[in-house]
Amino acid sequence: MHYTIKPSILVLICLWLFASCDKLCDCDDDPKPCSFSYGMVSFTPTPGEEQLIKPSFEESQEGGTFSAFPSGLDIDEATGEININNSTYDQEYTITYTLDDGETTCTTSIFIGEPDIVACGLKYEKEMVAPGEIDFLLARVDEKAVTDGKFYAIPSGLVINPSNGAIDVSASESGTQYTIYYESKDGMYQCQTKLIISGIDFPDTRISLVPEERALVYPYYNADPDQEVPGGSYMSDDPTLAINESTGEVDIKQTLVNVDLSDNETLDQSIVNYREAGFTRIFTINYTVGQTELQSSLEVQLFWFPNEESIPADLLEVFEGKQSFDNGKIEERPPYMLATGGYDK
Repeated sequence: MHYTIKPSILVLICLWLFASCDKLCDCDDDPKPCSFSYGMVSFTPTPGEEQLIKPSFEESQEGGTFSAFPSGLDIDEATGEININNSTYDQEYTITYTLDDGETTCTTSIFIGEPDIVACGLKYEKEMVAPGEIDFLLARVDEKAVTDGKFYAIPSGLVINPSNGAIDVSASESGTQYTIYYESKDGMYQCQTKLIISGIDFPDTRISLVPEERALVYPYYNADPDQEVPGGSYMSDDPTLAINESTGEVDIKQTLVNVDLSDNETLDQSIVNYREAGFTRIFTINYTVGQTELQSSLEVQLFWFPNEESIPADLLEVFEGKQSFDNGKIEERPPYMLATGGYDK
């Protein structure tokens, strides 16, 4: 027996199969992938300008939130707008956009580089000041006061406010030329200046002791080794320091003799037998110069070793100009007086 399917019935069967397939697949309900960018992949912060960048999508999107990794990117969670200048720079960020369904996401990446550094002008009302002449010096950056900067000075001894740069002259060590550094909060502006607080200081000195010869170290004035030191008065709280009370010159050999003959309780206990191993001590010198009666003070550190071979390597680096820097700052220390060789009691 032979059966023939009518065309109308065949059409009905096809329509039924198509409807069933549509229910099984439901392909139109699958989430569509999204894609967005910020036009560029690398950005450089520019001082004095507001840099805002917005995302653009290949297909329009509504709702959703933005997030970034790692932290440090100033991004609006709702709009994806990024403030370049307020973000942590020298960092690559991955930005994720998540639709409200919590499942559909897309990502992009940008890099924020180092900002362009702009020079500025740092000034104080004086370039040289004497202790007692003024209590405080105020900083001006490009003729304006600063309240949220980053100030520091080298060498150590300058009492400076790290936020506004104000200097407490009377509390700072005198006889030193300081280099004062300023950096804006965002790191985009940097400048420096110099300041001398009038007074005496000593150079780093290295001496090989010679029998029957004195070992003298002379002070200098106003950070200038060639400038004559005015007359004054000099003394130390430690009587073992052999210092001329009128000129301020220090006799290293006589100081070592004095220490050698002093009470053992005053010796550094970490080096008991220092005649063989070495010796160090910090001395405070109180002084006045010229006609002023205002007393200033400074510290010096004396080292002695029996020979060149026994000098520690890190101490040698100081005298060879290879001392290490920590965050741009020289290690805090007083002037060094380093002596080697034998001396008579």
